[in-house]
Amino acid sequence: MHPQSRITEQFIHDVRVTTRADVRDDIATKQIFATDNSIWQVQPSAIIAPRSASDVVKIVRLLAEERYRTIALTPRGGGTSTAGQTLTDGVVLDCKRHLNNIGAYDPESKTIEVEPGVVLSTINAHLKQFGVMFGPTVATATRATIGGMIGNDSAGKGSARYGKTSGSIKDLSMVLPNGSTYNTSDACGFDATLQSICVSVHDELAKHWPTLPRYVSGYNLPMTWNGEKYQPQYLFCGAEGTLGIVTSATLQ
Repeated sequence: MHPQSRITEQFIHDVRVTTRADVRDDIATKQIFATDNSIWQVQPSAIIAPRSASDVVKIVRLLAEERYRTIALTPRGGGTSTAGQTLTDGVVLDCKRHLNNIGAYDPESKTIEVEPGVVLSTINAHLKQFGVMFGPTVATATRATIGGMIGNDSAGKGSARYGKTSGSIKDLSMVLPNGSTYNTSDACGFDATLQSICVSVHDELAKHWPTLPRYVSGYNLPMTWNGEKYQPQYLFCGAEGTLGIVTSATLQ
């Protein structure tokens, strides 16, 4: 158990003052978030549950300030990971408690926008009335969230037919580490830089990168730019939240 540092205490105070997020740092709540589906146990300093994408932006922008750069923020969905990805002695960002809204289904494009805390079985129960489903079917479907599945690029038992999560993502809205917002369907300067990086390493990756069924042992640059098409969603799927925090996803 690690006591909060003065810097973390000040950060938590600022989050309480500037956002509508639920903030908990009591022992009972920290002990609950000290475990996930892995064999490990690490107690966090605090748990923040944002109520909106706006809250996430404000929280990340606070963290981007020089005085808070030593604080680690770990996004968490359903805690179903088996390798301890959601455990931290820093601050947990609980994306499941409030960020669980489901938008309207578009039958023409067969897409639907959801927040990252929506549980897989919940979205599929909602989609059943339209005769469709979100393809990747993981064993923890009653607990796994869409945000966590994006972070892990989850596949599951139906992957041979339906593919991985990345193949069913039409669009992502994110908050980047500097607190800026980014949407994978809107071309911007960030995309130009990212595409330039992918193009510059494409030939080397084509020579040396192994053919893998899932790209979760590194950033998926080969599919982000496959030599013909730029697909930024492939970079963020499987990145375990290290490149940004998903605030909404359009599923297809």
